Amino acid sequence: VIDLNDDQRKRLVQGYNDKLKLTGLWHRKGMIGNGAIFSTPGDIMKYARAMLKPDETPQAPAIKRVRTPQFKNIGYNWFFTKAGSIWHNGMNGGYSSFLKVYLHKDMIIFYLTNTESEIKCFIEAAEEIPCTI
Repeated sequence: VIDLNDDQRKRLVQGYNDKLKLTGLWHRKGMIGNGAIFSTPGDIMKYARAMLKPDETPQAPAIKRVRTPQFKNIGYNWFFTKAGSIWHNGMNGGYSSFLKVYLHKDMIIFYLTNTESEIKCFIEAAEEIPCTI
């Protein structure tokens, strides 16, 4: 959703900035696609599984199109790696997320936190790549 109803707002955990101080949501009506979409971890995982196995969903044609780069290494909301994975991240005041789908490995990495935080080294650790801060 973009606009949280009262019940959804009650379930939202408190967000923190990068200095771990309380912060509020960003409200950017002019840039709705930028940090304004709210979802549940369960729904994100359903979406990620559909990206892995589009033929197992009724939306297969649309998902296959989304999985196709449109310009160099960029597609519809996804960034494509040379190794065959796709990823996207997001941030809203007090929250950070990252989703990476390994199309040929049947693997998903999903990161969600209630802080505005860089996830440097998190993905590298999952992929066993050395990382320096």
